[in-house]
Amino acid sequence: MNRRFTNTALASALCLTLTACGDSGGDDNPANPSGGGLEGSWLSSCVPDGEGEFDTTLLEISGRDLTVTVTTFEDPTCTRRSIGISSDGSLTPGEQVPIPGEAPATEVTIRYGSVALTLFEEQSVQNFNAAAACGRTDWSVGVSFDVIGCDLGTGPLVLPDEYNIYRVDGNVLLLGDIEADGAGETPQTRPSTLDRSEPFVRTTAG
Repeated sequence: MNRRFTNTALASALCLTLTACGDSGGDDNPANPSGGGLEGSWLSSCVPDGEGEFDTTLLEISGRDLTVTVTTFEDPTCTRRSIGISSDGSLTPGEQVPIPGEAPATEVTIRYGSVALTLFEEQSVQNFNAAAACGRTDWSVGVSFDVIGCDLGTGPLVLPDEYNIYRVDGNVLLLGDIEADGAGETPQTRPSTLDRSEPFVRTTAG
């Protein structure tokens, strides 16, 4: 499962650290807006997150600006929200990457500047406030707070640069296939194949 570019692991880390998850009933260059490519909004399907819940991921790209919104749900139809993570950053395209037997992909490097956390369950809010999560006791349902630098007990939260690849096939966006821990954290560990298990579908054009 692709865990880079979308930051789905962050929601799980927050839940596990703070025991906060309640049990309530043409041109692929993103720097070229006129050419299409990555411009616009891209939505994943509802997929298991590996922690017993389910995620959707929305990518919103304008020029080199990127917003990634990962919403975690309690149910496999992704209707009961539990937690949301929204990350803002920038992306920089790189060289083409040959893919044997098919069209090439393109390198992309992502740098994040902010991460906002939103809780959608009252039990999660109570747990966060009881733990004074991120030094706050004013968590509320549906209210977002920036958590960059938040100390979750293992030091301040930071998001490393991400090194990935992508290819746009019509209205479908494929990202790099990242399975191993640490993959995509350095240019040397950038993936070399595409992940077809979690495609993104274009919902709006740029």
